[in-house]
Amino acid sequence: MPFPHAPFRLPAQCDPETFRLNAADLFNAINEGHVAVDIGARFPLNDIVEAHRAAEARKVAGAIVMDA
Repeated sequence: MPFPHAPFRLPAQCDPETFRLNAADLFNAINEGHVAVDIGARFPLNDIVEAHRAAEARKVAGAIVMDA
């Protein structure tokens, strides 16, 4: 069962251990196919400015992934 560490709280609202448990649950749910991650765009790390501009202009729907 994903996210048994209820209530799920944003990182700024919880202690480090709860954050780690919630993050582990999230990544397990992704790996098991319960949660889909929509990658809207990929940019090389040296194009961070262009990625930021795309996000601000709402040119990308989904996550922006920066490749190292």
